[in-house]
Amino acid sequence: MKTAPVFIRSTVGVIAALVGMSACSGSGTEKTDEPPTASSRSATGQTQDAMQIDLPGPTPLHTYFMSPEEESAVSQAQDVLVAQCMKRFGYDYAVPDFSERVKRARASTDEAESRLYGVTDISAARKYGLGLDLSERDGDEVDEQADPSDAYFLVLMGSKSGPRVPQNGDISPGEIDGIKVPAGGCLGDARKQVTGSIGGIAEELGRDLWVQASFRSQSDPKYLAVISEYQACMKQNGYNVTGIFNDEGDSAKFERDLATTQPSQAEIEFVVAQVKCKKDVELVPRLHAIDSQYAAEAIDKNQLALQEDETRIEAAVKKATDLVGQPAQ
Repeated sequence: MKTAPVFIRSTVGVIAALVGMSACSGSGTEKTDEPPTASSRSATGQTQDAMQIDLPGPTPLHTYFMSPEEESAVSQAQDVLVAQCMKRFGYDYAVPDFSERVKRARASTDEAESRLYGVTDISAARKYGLGLDLSERDGDEVDEQADPSDAYFLVLMGSKSGPRVPQNGDISPGEIDGIKVPAGGCLGDARKQVTGSIGGIAEELGRDLWVQASFRSQSDPKYLAVISEYQACMKQNGYNVTGIFNDEGDSAKFERDLATTQPSQAEIEFVVAQVKCKKDVELVPRLHAIDSQYAAEAIDKNQLALQEDETRIEAAVKKATDLVGQPAQ
């Protein structure tokens, strides 16, 4: 099923805004074992300079993530079915172009991959600070053309009020002009046709295990030692940081709308210092080695469940392809 391992795609902007690490040389802290061979490519594929950080490959758990193509195929099939269903009730429902959907999904994956350890591309740091290059990004994937009426949400979600999510159950929530609304609304029904569940594909087990493994690795003394080196390096550069993510130090000074505002010179200098310190203490390969160790342990303990999850995802992708003829490339 998997053609290439991919990285988690949500909260890219949050990750980008909260990272900082590495320490200066001469700290005396023993480094961890050598990591797996790096892919020797920069986050943007640009020519590297002395401060550029090579990104390592994914952790073992990432091979269990749905690829952008798989996610796009399932989402596309669901949207096509929703549009067909909504039309029966007199509503339009916009379906994005499949190739554009895949393009956005790939771009989102690449962004997340480049920010797993915060900003690591020195060229991007100098241009965008804590933000991302948004020049070619589109808006939301799907414009649902939402009518604010209760009738619209009854048809779409199977509920007139309450949370705007498909409502579970096997009974029609009501009728519109004499036509029964399917259980879970058009969205829930589409998800059920593709995945077998009104709730659709829940978070893949691989992602869930990856998050759990990441929390465990962040408590490892070797991991904390690397962070301590990073903090010391940043302090020598005149900055106070408390960690890689959820930094309660100087990152807060540069809070802004990353999608609409440009970075200040002070922010750029701060992020460039981050990249320099990460490079100096070899933060990325060292932390990646620790993360990979915990990921491998998680796989070892959950092999059967991961295989079952992969089978479930494969079935949904095949169903999606059969329903609308959009292959998962």
